[in-house]
Amino acid sequence: VLAVEVHKASVAASDLALDVELLGVMPQIPGTHDVDAISLSTPDNVLVGDQMPVTVKVVNRGNVTETVLVLLVNSSTGQIVGSQTITGLLSGDSANVNINWSTLGSSIPGLNQLVAYTVVNGVTNFAGVYTNTAMISGSVFATNSVNASGAIGGRCSAIAASGNLLLVGAGAALQVWNRSIPAAPAQVGTVRLPGLIRDIAVSGSYAFAACGNAGVAFVDLGDPANPVHRLTMNTSGNAYSAALSGNTLCVADGVAGLRLVNVASPTAPVLAGAYYTQGPARAVKVVGSTAYVLDQEQGLLVLDVSNPAAPALIGSYSGFDSAQALDLSGSAAFVVDGNNHFYRLDVANPATPALVSSLLLANQVGQALTVNGTVAYVTAGDNGLLAIDVSAPSTNVLL
Repeated sequence: VLAVEVHKASVAASDLALDVELLGVMPQIPGTHDVDAISLSTPDNVLVGDQMPVTVKVVNRGNVTETVLVLLVNSSTGQIVGSQTITGLLSGDSANVNINWSTLGSSIPGLNQLVAYTVVNGVTNFAGVYTNTAMISGSVFATNSVNASGAIGGRCSAIAASGNLLLVGAGAALQVWNRSIPAAPAQVGTVRLPGLIRDIAVSGSYAFAACGNAGVAFVDLGDPANPVHRLTMNTSGNAYSAALSGNTLCVADGVAGLRLVNVASPTAPVLAGAYYTQGPARAVKVVGSTAYVLDQEQGLLVLDVSNPAAPALIGSYSGFDSAQALDLSGSAAFVVDGNNHFYRLDVANPATPALVSSLLLANQVGQALTVNGTVAYVTAGDNGLLAIDVSAPSTNVLL
């Protein structure tokens, strides 16, 4: 409101004039950019090669809505191990950033110093960093002792052949049989392993037994009558399955995904790479440098493992879940799942696996699978062994 009172010089004065000038001043408040990292949390311990979930909390102490880049650096190795961008962070607000740190090749055994940085408009806030330690266990390979004086076998859940030798997983006992006379195979040796045997892969004079939560046992078969458990690969998942691509051992390790191990020297193996699956990795088969992996959430994954340090996804098929077992025959992949189904897929082009046919196994859940010629054999627990005619790609017939 502007009020003005005007007075004439005299009653007879004829001129009346009023000049008014208004000047408004708006205070200018400068923008303050100040986003700080205020916490960094990690699990107590993970094995080297695992993904470590790291949570960083940041707060905007400035007066401007910000877009901020959060960097996670392992100062023990000098590497940036993760990053994430937050947009629309209001003044006074805070946010949590979740980063999965792939520890293989970016960590050291023992304590690692992690530092969280914030970057706004290309400027790193060195005053607002947060530091914490993370423990990485480097003891992936060890000789795990077996506290048993003997074994009487158990449920047979794995088998593999190499030359005249037949290897059978009977509970936690790896049995070595001579099959030179197929009609009369003879057991020649046995060794007790740390866990129940789920799968067996063989290369030269070594067997690699996937033993579930007991990891992978490396067994020397140089003397078949006296097999020796030389080493165990400890894993953070559940070693369901193992397969070989040259000197690379591929392990389907449940929630820990696919592990790739250089076993050129079985007494001195090296963890070479990892592929982190979305769901538990349940089975793996290998043809050349192509690995076929069953992910219980994503279905069938096809990976190029020619460079074990950087396995790459080639293709996938997601038309089933709860996958249990896998086998390959020519250009076909066969799968059984936990929903009573048997599937046949065409993998002639690994980039585009395609469903060819399926069969409902009424009230029967397949647990293991192998294909021989035109017949697929499926173990179905208490329902015994199922035989399926797969001679016609479009039609599967339960025999």
